[in-house]
Amino acid sequence: MKISIAKSYGFCWGVRRALEIAESIDNANSKVSVLGRLIHNPQEVKRLNSKGIDIKENLNDIDGGTVVITSHGVSDSTIELVKSKGYKVVDTTCPLVRSVHNITKNFDKRGYITIIYGDKEHVEVKGISGNLSKSIVIKHANELTEIDQEQNYLLVSQTTMEIDEFNNVSEELKKKIRNLKVVDTICLPTKERQSSARELAQEVDMMIVVGGYMSSNTKKLSQVCSEYVETHHIERFEEILIHPLF
Repeated sequence: MKISIAKSYGFCWGVRRALEIAESIDNANSKVSVLGRLIHNPQEVKRLNSKGIDIKENLNDIDGGTVVITSHGVSDSTIELVKSKGYKVVDTTCPLVRSVHNITKNFDKRGYITIIYGDKEHVEVKGISGNLSKSIVIKHANELTEIDQEQNYLLVSQTTMEIDEFNNVSEELKKKIRNLKVVDTICLPTKERQSSARELAQEVDMMIVVGGYMSSNTKKLSQVCSEYVETHHIERFEEILIHPLF
């Protein structure tokens, strides 16, 4: 059996940066809590817990100390709420996600309605839309049914979406909306990993995509590969050992 590894793989630099920052915090005399999933891999979450870093899904479950904002980011109002409770904030928002925040806020001030291509339940999308006076979240172009042709619209993407799908949605919306500005905000590491996975999927008999089941990035990689070859998304090495195909 020959095993090939994609040219681009592993944690993106934004997630790696967030992990390094979180682990560098001195928690000897103060609690350290992460608001949301710092990373979607349960094994990494368990490792962080062992180092005294708690993962909390809700701000109400945090009762002091240092609060870490994940690389996915949150709305400005959420950060202000954390500070208002007297907690110290360590913001590890990925600079590429921060860029999307800045772009959308600037267009919002100019009166644009922002259309976000992504998952409305994803924390990154909630953070982006939470800063805006007017926003719409879609995963398909046909979800946008009410359009004011006198209004200016901005289309951006959750940073971890599939590039071809975003381009398809963009082309469809250009046909429907007269005044549409499109900004491709899918991050470069996501594009590189998707491109690398797509290339390898066309050269092998089977793809194994390793990553958290809740990870948007990993789900998209699995989706991309499955278009070309039999693909299996696993979270732990042990899953290979018990799978009948191996």
